Amino acid sequence: MNGIAAVFRRDGAPADARMVDRMLAAIPLGRVDRVGSASVGAAALGCKELFTTVEDAFGSAPHADATTGQVVVADVRLTERLDLRVALRPSDARAHAPEGHDAQLVAEAYDRWGDGCARHLEGDFAFAIWDPARSELFCARDRLGVRPLYYALDGPLFACASEELALFPALTAGPRPNGAAMASFLYESYGDAGQTLYEGVRALPPGHTLTVGPTRLRVQRYWSPDPCRRLAPTDDIDYAAQFRDALGAAVARCSAARGPVGVMVSGGLDSTSVAATLAARAPERATTLFHLSFPGLPCNERDHARALSERCGLPLVEVEPALEAAPWPLNGDGQRQPDVHYHPTSDMFTPALRAATARGVRVMLTGHGGDQELRATGYEVADALHRGDFRTAFAAANLPAGAARLATWRALLRQAIWPDLPADVRAWYWHRRTLRLEPDVLTPVARRTLIAQEQRVRAAWEQVPAVDLATGLLCAELVGAGGSYASSQWTKHGRALGVEVRHPFLDRQLVEFLLALPPGQRWAAPPAATKPVLRRAMAQLLPAAIVERTAGTEFSCYVESIVFGRHVTQVQDLLASSRLADAGIVRQDAVRRLIEQRPRSGAALRCLVQLVALELWLRQVSE
Repeated sequence: MNGIAAVFRRDGAPADARMVDRMLAAIPLGRVDRVGSASVGAAALGCKELFTTVEDAFGSAPHADATTGQVVVADVRLTERLDLRVALRPSDARAHAPEGHDAQLVAEAYDRWGDGCARHLEGDFAFAIWDPARSELFCARDRLGVRPLYYALDGPLFACASEELALFPALTAGPRPNGAAMASFLYESYGDAGQTLYEGVRALPPGHTLTVGPTRLRVQRYWSPDPCRRLAPTDDIDYAAQFRDALGAAVARCSAARGPVGVMVSGGLDSTSVAATLAARAPERATTLFHLSFPGLPCNERDHARALSERCGLPLVEVEPALEAAPWPLNGDGQRQPDVHYHPTSDMFTPALRAATARGVRVMLTGHGGDQELRATGYEVADALHRGDFRTAFAAANLPAGAARLATWRALLRQAIWPDLPADVRAWYWHRRTLRLEPDVLTPVARRTLIAQEQRVRAAWEQVPAVDLATGLLCAELVGAGGSYASSQWTKHGRALGVEVRHPFLDRQLVEFLLALPPGQRWAAPPAATKPVLRRAMAQLLPAAIVERTAGTEFSCYVESIVFGRHVTQVQDLLASSRLADAGIVRQDAVRRLIEQRPRSGAALRCLVQLVALELWLRQVSE
């Protein structure tokens, strides 16, 4: 796990490695095993590394090829390394040797396939390659956006780095807020995958490459999930067996590490399935379970975690974040990584990650991504009606027998005809829907900006051909800004604390398998339990108390206890005179009413937390 930075003088002037050193210093990394930078004509590149795999210790930072003059900096964890080495050197016996830094393999892939090299790489990565023969800087980001990469143009200077704030030591202007992005952030509506909260700073979208030369800057997609692929028809038992094998392979790829591995477990299906699979597939690996316990709160899942620990024979470390002194950033009682935004449910992982580092854990697995891929989208009724499956449609709509409520029947009728409606009719409908923000705290200008962005995103994904609407939406969300934002926050959070966070459910091969399943394997109509294929696959590995759970855990009680408990005075003082209102993003009277409501859950509480996060961020940027 690395922090990388690069600059390129597009006018041909010499680049300064000291500028890259200052950029690297702005990237928090909990532990540093190696750091280096190099100036090569019009480009300068640098990297600081935390070794998390055996291969990381080989090579150098940056990686330089004496023959081609190419220089590579990479935040990369490649899987399927042997297949890649054989593809790169089919007649070379050394291809089967285990040695070789991942950055070296990236360099060889670029030398072999040029701009198409990213399609041949598996794993999580963000990298930059200086190609002196072309006088170009080539960058790429992994398919699902686990490793972030940001960039900016400042006249003739191009800069890219692992963190947004790390760009500014190279730029003439300081950080400035992006009004349109703030409105999107407030409602967790990340429509533009390249948008950031900083004006002039872009994120390279997941599954994209970027090529920068003296006269061009090109961003190009190299991968997107196939919404039309389907597995061969079979029965529930066989689908579950295939899923178990696919999850096992993904966990094996994600658990390759030097030293012990941790698994962050709740009491839900996704993270516990990762832990149980690792225990079954690699019982010899030193693995520790880390669990967040909330005594006295409804979200406490300690009993489930203990049952998992006993069933798998893995040690369990229980952390109680509710008993920790939850830091308030403006009080200086907690050092925050600059580009990880305040949120009680993300901050609560900090003590668990610190507990992991204290035990020598450098790699932590999670269940992140499972809820994205194994959920109902709201289009299952439309898909079932469109194929004439009325029984599934009525069940998915949760329509009781004999019920004839007009609103429900109208909803069913709308879903039945939705796939065949003209695009402009669907656009009109979504325009009406997006006009109803809940709660509505935006100014009219910010509101129009957000609605226009949401409508563009909606129109784009509905034009993508898919085997059904539900799968099409899942594909769009997986490569969209919302999913990559959450993954990037995990990566930044872990990097600052010295732990590489990995997500088996975001393994490309597992994702494509899940999307190819019939939708009825991913979700189930009420009152049946959710995630049916996962439950069947893990029935023999997980405790029955976990497999048979029908309700997920809601952490609103913990968030409410922080926002209206420990931090209530700070929140009230923070929002009493909102800088977001001064910037024309929100209406101060609407913010005041929202605080007075003291929301305990739902959209109102989420909006309030995002307001707090934005206000804190805006004060950091303004200082």
